[in-house]
Amino acid sequence: MSKTEEKRQRVPWQLIIPLIVVLSFVSTVEAGFLSGIFAVGMSFGAYSSYNFQAGATLVLLLFILIGRIPGLREKVNPALLAYVFSASMVTITYSCFGWPWNAVSGMAPLLKLAEPEAYGKYVPVFWTPEASTWENLIAGPTVPLNWAEWAPSYVGWVVLPIVLFFFVLSWTNLFHHRWLAVEELPVPYAQGPYEIVRNIHQPRGMSRTLLTVGLVLGFLFYVPYVFSNMFKWFPDIYGWTMDPPWCVWAAGSLEFTEAMPAIARMVPGIVCLNLNPIWVALLYFAPISILFSWWFLWLIIVVIGIQVAYTFGYYTGTMSGVGEGSAFWGRGSVIYEEAPMKLGAFSNFGVLPGIVIFYLILNRHYIASTLKAALGKAGSSESEAQLPISYRTNYMMMIVSTVLLLIVLGILGVGVISPLLIFIFWIEFMGWMRVYVSLGPLPLANITGNGWFKVVWPTMTEEMKTTEFVMSTAFANNISGWDGNNGFYNAVSDTWASYGFGRYAEANPKNIFLVMVAAGILAPFIGYTTMIWLSSQVGYNALPFPHDWNWFSISSTESYVAGIFTGGPGAWVPQAILGFIITGIFTFLRMRFAWWPLDPIGLLMATNIEQFGFSGLIMPPLIAWILKVLTIRVGGAKAYDQYGKPVAAGFIGGYAVSIVLLGGPLAIYRFFYPG
Repeated sequence: MSKTEEKRQRVPWQLIIPLIVVLSFVSTVEAGFLSGIFAVGMSFGAYSSYNFQAGATLVLLLFILIGRIPGLREKVNPALLAYVFSASMVTITYSCFGWPWNAVSGMAPLLKLAEPEAYGKYVPVFWTPEASTWENLIAGPTVPLNWAEWAPSYVGWVVLPIVLFFFVLSWTNLFHHRWLAVEELPVPYAQGPYEIVRNIHQPRGMSRTLLTVGLVLGFLFYVPYVFSNMFKWFPDIYGWTMDPPWCVWAAGSLEFTEAMPAIARMVPGIVCLNLNPIWVALLYFAPISILFSWWFLWLIIVVIGIQVAYTFGYYTGTMSGVGEGSAFWGRGSVIYEEAPMKLGAFSNFGVLPGIVIFYLILNRHYIASTLKAALGKAGSSESEAQLPISYRTNYMMMIVSTVLLLIVLGILGVGVISPLLIFIFWIEFMGWMRVYVSLGPLPLANITGNGWFKVVWPTMTEEMKTTEFVMSTAFANNISGWDGNNGFYNAVSDTWASYGFGRYAEANPKNIFLVMVAAGILAPFIGYTTMIWLSSQVGYNALPFPHDWNWFSISSTESYVAGIFTGGPGAWVPQAILGFIITGIFTFLRMRFAWWPLDPIGLLMATNIEQFGFSGLIMPPLIAWILKVLTIRVGGAKAYDQYGKPVAAGFIGGYAVSIVLLGGPLAIYRFFYPG
């Protein structure tokens, strides 16, 4: 790298630090004013297992516009935009509806006041202040804000996510070179936004024209949805705000049981079908093999498999309440929890660990080489310039963050269960990393984390309940729960999206690492502080954001270790073992035979309740697969690069502008002028 290039690749801290501070404040404030369903899907951050963060793409577009100003074009180059994108990804994770508003609300004030005795008994002050402190915050400006009363809770809502961020970042760094440079995994959620940058910095031509077309289409398509959420007089031409038949918190997800009850009574395996085109555009960048595996295995296992089992007298509960309003909730749970398949055990406790363990076994020599490099012995062949940080430094960060996690979790009441909780962090994060880098959406399910606790607590009664049990299951529920952009787990997507975008933009990975570190330290503090401050100025309950979206009741804590484990201790083990074995077979066949079409990640997504159930993310992979196959078959890779990708990327950009830039200010306007 020349001295000129080296200078160009320096981090512009005079821009990045103010961006982190301002964006964290603005995004947190905006999320507090978003009401109802709009808050879930239309804030700066991601939501649910879709896991796409529209706010970072919007910030990217704003900087691209700034780069059109005469004299700034050379300065606003792809490398700079990579740093902006990375800072935005991490910052927004800790400054949106999912975090801190949703996570804090469900875990603290809502039930702190509803169950004061239970919270006083089990939940440390380092997790949530006393009930009187929350009552003062609810009172708003009529009661002075006492920051000292909030200080202990910063351990749970600021220190913990920072430590967990570094824990995730260390594992991301370990596989950075392997996944991005050697395996060249696509990181689809970063590829789409980067395509906007790539086409903007090219001479005018068909690709740029198609990008513009995609932008306009994406913007115009979502304007009616935004307006129908904001203004009662505006017609809901898509019907997405009507429940039933639409699952309103998952925009575009059709409740099959309510929309087509007659057919639903004949086909017990179909729950919801998502028709939102944004997920088609995003998945258009995913590998064809995974897209095919996803929809095909869903058809074979969930639709046909459940149909066959139903004829033999299983899954009769899938017919309960069909056509009566909300049967899809029960149908999804029955399929996921009940015999003979117990898809929750099969998927989350068989396939997910299998993806992680078999990958580590097959790549044991690579891991050994990184250890040798860290110890100063011959091993890793990557030059220092190709790595975010040296392997020695990274392993030190991994060890220190793990030790700090043990300490912080101990302070927060997890106690002797902390090592098991960290194992849950690790096994899920590693699996999600592989899924995110290869595909994008995540296989979330709130039974996943809590399920592991059956090893410690095979049964649970009120007399057996302890602080360790309550806090362990509380954390596990938040780690793998439904709501996206949760600061506990979204470091997975932040780190890989940042590195992935940086790879495409040819930005220095060391600088990407430094930008993420700055945002990972500052954003949790600013986001949580802004939430407290804004609530004190307006009144916590006066703010329109959904206060009970993410719930956790101590009175029913034991339900979080039930679910797929009905039928007694060990009843779920055969299905988990089967999922693990099939994953191993698929992994071997994918490695051994180029023609083998089925991918373990597709198997995981096909059998995950968030995908085939509540979010209905089944049609998008099918449609994206058809479009991508047709594009390549008709026009080859050239047509895909020059025509298909610009349209899809433009649509993603238009979605971000319509949803965030138009929706956010309108939501705030409606709060102050509700008429």
